[in-house]
Amino acid sequence: NNMLGAVQIASLAEAMALAQKLGLDPETVAEATENGAVASPQVKRHARRMLQSQFSDGATFTVGLRLKDVRYCLAMAEGANSA
Repeated sequence: NNMLGAVQIASLAEAMALAQKLGLDPETVAEATENGAVASPQVKRHARRMLQSQFSDGATFTVGLRLKDVRYCLAMAEGANSA
């Protein structure tokens, strides 16, 4: 579950960065992602924070914890491939 959340946050960050490079209105992009088909709880929670560059204020799950969980998933996948 945490690995999927990490993927959603990373892809949201990539989309927000691309939108910025394209000169799209960041408010409109955030609103579209929060209300569109991709509006998962992770997207809804992090779109505004990214828009406002609030990366640590009020964080409920640290990057270190998320990385730990992703590493667990990678280790399990490696184990499954060798079985």
